[in-house]
Amino acid sequence: LKILLKIPKGKVVDEVLLQAQLDAAILKAQNYCRRDFIDDVGLLVLPMDVKVAVKIFVEAMNSNEAIVSDSVAGGFSKTLREGGFDAVAKNYLKPYRKIRYI
Repeated sequence: LKILLKIPKGKVVDEVLLQAQLDAAILKAQNYCRRDFIDDVGLLVLPMDVKVAVKIFVEAMNSNEAIVSDSVAGGFSKTLREGGFDAVAKNYLKPYRKIRYI
């Protein structure tokens, strides 16, 4: 996933922040698809389209284009806009989405 995010080798990145963003983006993909992408041995195995969607979700977290509101009562808050990044990412996820019968 770091390769898809185009993080150059040797570039200093906040690994904790990056891992938190990746975890959140993977969880968002899993929730949208209604599947966990865990194989028989218990390893997370993401198809390439799902990896691309995760990349787009992470980019959205770091983009000012995705921000609707960035401050609340003097504190910091980031609200991501539906559509835009979300819509593009979900197009990659649609083939993996399980149908839910009610």
